Amino acid sequence: MILHIANRLKLIRIMLVFSVVITGYSIDRVRAATCARIHDIQGASHQSPCSGQSVQNVPGIVTGLYYTSGGVAGFYMQDPTPDADPNTSEGILVYAPKTPGIVVGDSVTVGGKVSEYVPGGAAGKNNLTVTEIGGKVTVNVVARGATLPAPVIVGVGGRVPPIQAIEDNPACGDMNTCKLFDPSKEGIDFWESLEGMRVQVNHALVVGPTNKFYETVIVADNGTGAALRTPRGGVIISPTNFNPQRVYLADDTLKGGGAPNSPPMNVGDTIAAVTGVIDYNFGNYRIELTQPISPVSGGLTQGLATAQTTDQLAIATFNVQNLNNSNPPEKFQKLGALVVNNLKSPDIVAVEEVQDNSGVIDDRIVAADQTWKALIDAIHAAGGPSYAFTQIDPVNDQDGGQPGGNIRQGFLYNPVRVKLVGTAGDSITADSVTCTNGAATLALSPGRLAPTDGAWQSSRKPLAAQFSFGGHTVIVIGNHFVAKLSDQPLYGHTQPPQFHSTADRLKQAVLVNAFVGEVIACEATANVVVLGDLNDYQFSTPITTLAGNLLDNLMLTLPTNEQYSYVFDGNSEVLDQILVSHNLTQKAAPAYQVVHINAEFYNDALPGSVRSSDHDPSVVRLTLP
Repeated sequence: MILHIANRLKLIRIMLVFSVVITGYSIDRVRAATCARIHDIQGASHQSPCSGQSVQNVPGIVTGLYYTSGGVAGFYMQDPTPDADPNTSEGILVYAPKTPGIVVGDSVTVGGKVSEYVPGGAAGKNNLTVTEIGGKVTVNVVARGATLPAPVIVGVGGRVPPIQAIEDNPACGDMNTCKLFDPSKEGIDFWESLEGMRVQVNHALVVGPTNKFYETVIVADNGTGAALRTPRGGVIISPTNFNPQRVYLADDTLKGGGAPNSPPMNVGDTIAAVTGVIDYNFGNYRIELTQPISPVSGGLTQGLATAQTTDQLAIATFNVQNLNNSNPPEKFQKLGALVVNNLKSPDIVAVEEVQDNSGVIDDRIVAADQTWKALIDAIHAAGGPSYAFTQIDPVNDQDGGQPGGNIRQGFLYNPVRVKLVGTAGDSITADSVTCTNGAATLALSPGRLAPTDGAWQSSRKPLAAQFSFGGHTVIVIGNHFVAKLSDQPLYGHTQPPQFHSTADRLKQAVLVNAFVGEVIACEATANVVVLGDLNDYQFSTPITTLAGNLLDNLMLTLPTNEQYSYVFDGNSEVLDQILVSHNLTQKAAPAYQVVHINAEFYNDALPGSVRSSDHDPSVVRLTLP
């Protein structure tokens, strides 16, 4: 057909007759024929072959309304007479804010302009596009009350999503231009082939708890086929598998612009059946629910650490998620109870994300003594010890995090059990190792590691402190490596996604490893603990570099399906870790636990409640008689 049109154009240019008008009409007819149905518009790719073209009389049945913050902004529709190609979606979004009166079940024909919309505005620059019909939309209601197309079963008995690769073809690079498309093997193509369509997920298992936007992550068939399941119901990542079968549930269509309709859920909860329309936003494919759901609780309970014995030194790490003195008392009460009842009052707690006394008000206040006191008081009120704290105030607005918050890490310690040894440093003086007769001590305790090095620009500086326990010296280094905010989403248009922040964490890991190397070079049997929110996976290059040949990562001592401390986009993964020197591994019988008390539970920031944290703490018991 294309060759035929080209030959006609050549003939017209030779003849120079008025039939040029007829030729233009012919081209429009070809385009109309090519883009006549939804599956023609969607095509077997991430970009519509009809993008930029005007279409007319595209038939469909309205399956759901599309809402934005301003109310109804269009609708999803689906072709009731699909083609035989499962790779071409039969559903599409019609963006038509000025087309009122459309309801689910309307049989319509639609005209407008096909486009590829990037959701999320400037913040969505890494997102995939959504194919839509927009522009000057015309909608003709052919009939009311039509039978909706049957939903596609996602999972057993229907179309089974890939369980290994999101996108594994290195030739693609950019999904907006890639011509390769394989929904049978690649999750990013699988969900794209269903864009805009009605789907049904049976025996949905919650693998990511409900967040403050009332979004929840599920997998089909109670997790059947998942590469690695946690004992508590989640799915774990590996270096080669980020669980492409995961999909979000969203509440926008179901709530109809009003209050959330769906109940909050925890990891391990189940839903007999989920029905909705596949959409995409915020770097993830989503099922926009069109029918209410009734979750069944999986009975998830918060974990408990084992209490230390008299001759065991218990050291923990706990990210307390932007804690500041202006937080509601309920947050401090929750944290206090967790430290006492669930962590069993460790002797030393490395605490991350403690903000200054005024929180996110950018008023140049950097002191956090009131925040620390409120936390200590809450722990004591819950029946715990009267902790002391040590930390160093950062330079104003130099350590990243929320503007004005001045987050930092510090140490709580039980002075009845351990003693802090040494003289404190300041925000800009680098700590160092003093070597005396084969014994390593810190020049500053606490002291910051290389605080003026460029590796820590807009990032938290490590804090080293020296403690004495039962005649043993233990050097503890608390960390909060740079976050993953600059990384591209797993379901973004760049494949494989670029994790830009990895290079920054690698620089930080090199510096901390070098400092530990100085300690070990002086005292081969030194007791060193490196811990904190390291913001990276246990198998990542930064973390293996941090360990090097000096430290043992205790996360790796757990069974593989228990190696997680965080849940992100429904993936159970590792951020928080504890590493110890070989001497402690060999002689102190480390007993390590991740205490699952936060990450798998629905977001306590939902209306009427206060969240304690989104991280699970870890604790190690070291036997030092």
